[in-house]
Amino acid sequence: MISVLRIPAVHVDAGAIHAAGWIALVDAQPEFFKEVRLPRVDAVFDHHPNKTRTRVRFCDICPACLSTSSILAGYLAAQGIQPTRRLATALYYGIQTDARNMQRWPTPQDNGAMLFLQKRASISLLRLIEVSQYSLGRLDYFSIALVKLRYARHVLFSHIGPVPSADVCVQIADFLVRIKEARWALVSGVAGDRLVIVFRCDGHLKHAGRTAAAAFGGLGSAGGHKTMSRAEIPGRNLPAGVTLTGNEGIERFVLASLARVEREFRPLLKALPE
Repeated sequence: MISVLRIPAVHVDAGAIHAAGWIALVDAQPEFFKEVRLPRVDAVFDHHPNKTRTRVRFCDICPACLSTSSILAGYLAAQGIQPTRRLATALYYGIQTDARNMQRWPTPQDNGAMLFLQKRASISLLRLIEVSQYSLGRLDYFSIALVKLRYARHVLFSHIGPVPSADVCVQIADFLVRIKEARWALVSGVAGDRLVIVFRCDGHLKHAGRTAAAAFGGLGSAGGHKTMSRAEIPGRNLPAGVTLTGNEGIERFVLASLARVEREFRPLLKALPE
């Protein structure tokens, strides 16, 4: 989406954050940033459950909405601002993506936002984004994931080692959860100086966000929605004896941590080689 719509997204460091005249968090809350100390937060727009205890100048958190894009589109509509084609397409794609991964119907606010954005969004660009999610360079990681795939009692797990970005784990997890036998699909990888664990599940009597938070929330950032979530753990927070380069140690650490909070992961942990 960033490439197709030419979105000028850039990484910022602590210096840029402290120098900023205005800090707004979109699809996130101050409590989500455990590794970065924010000097302040001026505005928050989010659809995740409210965890904010930080005082902010403006806060719009609406867990009933499927997507933060619906919230932002509502402001444009209320002010009579017609979004550009690229902006409308990005917001519409955001609602589409969240709607596919949430197990509930869109709210009137979601439906209203989609109707508003349909007038400006580009169907051809939406299609291009959807069919261009993989590159040739990333197919190798799918091969690694399949070779290292572990399975037991409806749980799929693959640790693929170093990855150029966490998005690789996301794409592979989205693929694995479509396997008929899978109720859980987990993919982990090492992105820079941290361990990333991506969760997908069918949502039946399960909650991926709560599972991720319970297993890894004390070590890093962890949480998400009912059927999709993620944990990111800095290497320095891993237990003694577990390193980012030790694949077998990471496998055992991930499954042991999950087995302590969910019984479904115990068979896969027992199946690991000694």
